[in-house]
Amino acid sequence: MKKALTLLIFCFALLPLTAQNNWSSATLVKTEGDTLRGLIDFQNWRKNPSRIQFRSTSQATQESFGPLDLQSFWVPEESVHFQGAVVEVDFSPFATQQLTVDQQADFRLDTVFLRSVFLGAVNLYFLRDRDTKEHFFLQRPGGAIEELQYLRYLEEVGGKKVVKTKDIYKTQLLEYLGDCPAARNLIAGVRYREQDLLEILLAYQNCQAGAEPEFVGKTDLGRFIFGVAAAGILSKYDFVASSAPTLDEVEFELELNGKKKTFYVSNRTRIQPDVDVTRELDYGANGQPTMMMMMISMWSIHWYSKLSKYDKLCFVSK
Repeated sequence: MKKALTLLIFCFALLPLTAQNNWSSATLVKTEGDTLRGLIDFQNWRKNPSRIQFRSTSQATQESFGPLDLQSFWVPEESVHFQGAVVEVDFSPFATQQLTVDQQADFRLDTVFLRSVFLGAVNLYFLRDRDTKEHFFLQRPGGAIEELQYLRYLEEVGGKKVVKTKDIYKTQLLEYLGDCPAARNLIAGVRYREQDLLEILLAYQNCQAGAEPEFVGKTDLGRFIFGVAAAGILSKYDFVASSAPTLDEVEFELELNGKKKTFYVSNRTRIQPDVDVTRELDYGANGQPTMMMMMISMWSIHWYSKLSKYDKLCFVSK
């Protein structure tokens, strides 16, 4: 029998979400080196865009550009910079239900727009691929772009299959950043997350005799919070608890015509059956996920599940 703990449920009706044009000032650098200034249809992309739409003026004919057409594009008012690149990407599965015993990396050449997280003494890029798997890449200026490798796999332990990880990225970070003591000291505890990797790149930059970074973008966390606020969720709902709940289980329920679909976000007793966003959770002083991180994870599931087809979304903690 489950323990009778605090049960928090927040529900709201879901309104259809449709993409709308959002023309923002941008600078494009074409593959040949020519610079274009005008407007792009900026969609605050959840996944890295495969193509962008451009107009030189609000009345001009719309043009489409892909990663092979552009070296980069920059949207100043959004603090967003993307770089066109042909890179080796590890397409091995990440979702728990897709893992296998002795899972190996599956590197394939892909043509993508990489989002710049940090451009400086060492560059950091981000890619969320078509399967929503997250990838990070390092590059020394002018050098090759290399993916930081983080592999999940299954291992037989006591007759049961247990999820294990290979944190190869920590060895790679040591190769790139090990000559800076401040950065080297952070490597052991760094997680495969944008905020952690940005922190270690900033520490490395500080070792470079006062050299300023060329670009520091909005973190993915900031983009999530902005998205939630823009959707009106944070402005419509106040989340108040008299004391911090014990979150043994955290889940989201989607409802359509009375039928429910459940996504387990933080669950200590089950393998994640649908979406694993536990890496995006932060924990407070009491060891429990913070309410803001619950909202961020909910927004992740929102995009993953195309919630506009559902009637209701509930946040449940037990």
